[in-house]
Amino acid sequence: MDKLAQKPQNDYLRALELSYPDQLEIIKGYYSAGKANLPTFKKPPDKKDQAALWKLEEKQTDVNIAIHLFCDVMKAQAEQVVLVSNDTDLETALAMIRKEFGPYIKLAL
Repeated sequence: MDKLAQKPQNDYLRALELSYPDQLEIIKGYYSAGKANLPTFKKPPDKKDQAALWKLEEKQTDVNIAIHLFCDVMKAQAEQVVLVSNDTDLETALAMIRKEFGPYIKLAL
């Protein structure tokens, strides 16, 4: 993450933790960095024309969110869930929560 973007993000998370110490737990994943040879952008695409890059992949974030969300709902530690994400990997977790606990909890997406 870019240092200019990282500081405001860390400041925001720290402010949330200080404001809601008994109501909030911040759960993080991590990034895995690896080298990759990816095609360059050109029309038409040419797989032979590649560039060596560092590829960052987010790890465990989806699973951490899904498991903690499900457990919080199961333990009745959440009256309402608001999940803001463009990650479709979380759809199954939300579908299971709706199926198992739908009548008892409000899900806002």
